[in-house]
Amino acid sequence: PMQNGINKVGVKIAEQLDYVTTVKKLVKENKNLQSQLDEVSAENRLLQQ
Repeated sequence: PMQNGINKVGVKIAEQLDYVTTVKKLVKENKNLQSQLDEVSAENRLLQQ
């Protein structure tokens, strides 16, 4: 019983770490995509002049 409880806690911790890692990756990807969007938007404005 105690080992089962410890395993559940370990699994929850692993899930939370995976979640945090995923969020960090998504934040980084979002920043990169925002930069790309800014560049393309600036280029688009130049082409429309």
